[in-house]
Amino acid sequence: MEMDVTSDIQVCAVENIDDLEKIWDSLGHRPQDGIQAPGCSSSWDWHQCLRGFLLRERETLVLSASRDGQLVCLLPLALGRGDLLGVHWHTLEHWQDIALTRPGLITQNPTAEILSALFAHLSELMNWGILTITVIRGSMDEAALLGAARMNRLTISVLQESTAGYFNISELDLEVGGGEPRALGKKFRYNLRRNLRLLSAEGETTLELFHYPDDIDRFLECVWEIERATWKFEEGSTIIQQPAQKYLYTRFAHLSAARSRFIGAVMNHCGKPVAYDYGVVFNGMYECLKTSYISEYAKYSPTHLMRSMLINHLSKRGIEVHDFIGVMDQGKAQWKSLPYDRITYQIQGPGWPGTAAGIKQILGKGKESAMQALVTIKSRVLMNSSVVPTEKQ
Repeated sequence: MEMDVTSDIQVCAVENIDDLEKIWDSLGHRPQDGIQAPGCSSSWDWHQCLRGFLLRERETLVLSASRDGQLVCLLPLALGRGDLLGVHWHTLEHWQDIALTRPGLITQNPTAEILSALFAHLSELMNWGILTITVIRGSMDEAALLGAARMNRLTISVLQESTAGYFNISELDLEVGGGEPRALGKKFRYNLRRNLRLLSAEGETTLELFHYPDDIDRFLECVWEIERATWKFEEGSTIIQQPAQKYLYTRFAHLSAARSRFIGAVMNHCGKPVAYDYGVVFNGMYECLKTSYISEYAKYSPTHLMRSMLINHLSKRGIEVHDFIGVMDQGKAQWKSLPYDRITYQIQGPGWPGTAAGIKQILGKGKESAMQALVTIKSRVLMNSSVVPTEKQ
């Protein structure tokens, strides 16, 4: 007889989420994991912002896992519904995937046993068909997720993946007292000096930093001013043109500043804001959540100039890692950036709901997937031959 390794883990649905505020961030506090540690999208403040707008009209569920009376993991989920040929199921999405920075499970010690217990409890609560959750490739989170899927005999597959970039500030060989990052490419450093010289010839170029709650309104005014003068404004894709994003980044700035996590940077030229970085420090790393510049200054590479000033400030504060968050590109690579992969996994629930949800997705991809759907039906029917669909919702 096999021993149930999850028997010492107690799982329940959280009735009052607000009771978790004091412990939420401590659960995801893993600075020792470096770039594989959860980013600010796993924080209490980020989730509060999601609840205030993006999750306002959605059904939600937060599961907690405890061991020996101590809370060890939280799994916040947004629920949806699906059906196929009379089979009904819930779709589940991890909250952080709705607006993602650097992914991470809300636990100090991610294990397959903990996630397995959470998945098992989900199956007791409802018929669920699909669960999506994003992790970093090679992380303990990924190992725990894959292990839990195996333990519960659940089908798991990669839905999508992207590569982001980060760099270690200590490896840039900054000049003593602040100055040029000498470890960067010779041509890149030459262009930084040249562009700063050209800008300064026309007027003073300075970096303005915003940290405190009283600073936030002024910082956001600068951001909105810059956003209105970017090429993105013509496309309608700026923060100020998307109510959900504007709400998220406005409220999150205020909440982060109140916890001394916020770092806003604005590069001014002749007293005019021309570029900005919207950043926070979480798990000991700087996350650049948003950055942009006024289009007419593009020839000066203003965000590179601003970053060359900002990293001196980050270094003085003892912050060693700068995470771009965004997809890796040539511009980020010039900062000696290293890649990390964000992988969104899709897990099919047990029994007929998981089978039906998986088949519906395959059929939705076109006729060429019909044969794959038939193979899936055959294998899952054999696996679940003793399972009878129920009306549990």
